[in-house]
Amino acid sequence: MAAKTPIRGVFDGSTATGLAEFQSGDFIALTHGGLGASLSIGSAGQVLKVNSGASALEFGSVETIVNIDGATDLESATLAVGDKLLVSDGGTEGRVLLSQLDTLYSGTTKTLTNKTISGSSNTLSNIGNSSLSNSSINFGGVSLALGASDTTPAFDLSDATAYPTSSLTGTITNAQLAGSIATSKLAGSITNAKLSNSSITVTDGSNSTATALGGTITFAGTTNEVTVAESSGTITVGLPDNVTIAGNLTVSGTTTEVSSTTINVADPLLSMATNNGGSDAVDIGFYGLYDTSGSQDLYAGLFRDASDSGKFKLFKDNQAEPGTTVNTSGTGYAVGTLVANLEGNVTGNTSGTSGSTTGNAATATILATARTINNVSFNGSANIDVGTVTSGSTSITSSLGSMALNSERLDIPVGFITINIGGTNYKLPYYSA
Repeated sequence: MAAKTPIRGVFDGSTATGLAEFQSGDFIALTHGGLGASLSIGSAGQVLKVNSGASALEFGSVETIVNIDGATDLESATLAVGDKLLVSDGGTEGRVLLSQLDTLYSGTTKTLTNKTISGSSNTLSNIGNSSLSNSSINFGGVSLALGASDTTPAFDLSDATAYPTSSLTGTITNAQLAGSIATSKLAGSITNAKLSNSSITVTDGSNSTATALGGTITFAGTTNEVTVAESSGTITVGLPDNVTIAGNLTVSGTTTEVSSTTINVADPLLSMATNNGGSDAVDIGFYGLYDTSGSQDLYAGLFRDASDSGKFKLFKDNQAEPGTTVNTSGTGYAVGTLVANLEGNVTGNTSGTSGSTTGNAATATILATARTINNVSFNGSANIDVGTVTSGSTSITSSLGSMALNSERLDIPVGFITINIGGTNYKLPYYSA
């Protein structure tokens, strides 16, 4: 007879709409009389049982159970070697004698755990240290196995009191050094290994090196930049007589003094007043100190006067040392003298006179201001025809006009005035009154 598939109702909500075969995995809950799960046949020897969640039936194996609680009460009986116990021997269950267990334990090595053995009721003999949980003893950091000996133990005396310092070995604490041990007995006897802090670290802020106590720390200077000297425990750091600085040197301060007979500067141009970019408030230049009387300091120099349209000025004899400016109204201030060959335009007083020279005198071809000679304008651009005088003439006729001669005009001139016009010298006679 072939297997048949059961029929189940099909519902739309709570309304039955038809019938259909059970599908694989469909089941009827236990509460409605079903198995509670989709059940398949189990293996040989298995039985139908309730699952571990007590929610369905399933096939599975079941161990043979002996109801100990339901058996005869033997709690008051005295066990003997002939009494039996239920045991399983590789899947075979049966009964064994207590004497068999005695044989089992006597023929094997077993460890008793959490058991108390009375020394008064039992005799323990020939127990090796390896059989003991605590087989050694420790005094002051020195550990000895039971039965062993140490004639020169190196004790840790961190807690020792009234111990002779001549016998000290091991670790010595700061407290012992401070109070209980005579430090005079310690000289030469404490190695670095006995100290908590046995080294000193030297660092430059980036690199560091630890040096053991008793070692040597060397302070070295940079050649031509820094010198280092030691004397009687004092280290002196200074500058050599001749200093060479490889990088840039920045000096921050109000005064930098240089005591040198010669100053060599590689830069072709010197930069001054580098902080004067915000305003034109300071004078720029240089000055020096001198004393002509032996009792009065004087100052002279060259500077750009910020208060006078930036004109460059030579000065001398100023009794007040300049600060950020040169006091042109200071006591003794005077204009300095420049001796030099000049090229180009020159404006100012001409040495030796009270007048002034303005313009290009070296290349001038005409007079800056024309002059009138006998009502004729003369600027030096052309020659002047003063006419010709012949013997017996009573007048001179020229481009200057006709001029009558008198006795004074025919006098012998006292001298001549030489005028250079356009590179040519002209002589004009002059007479005595």
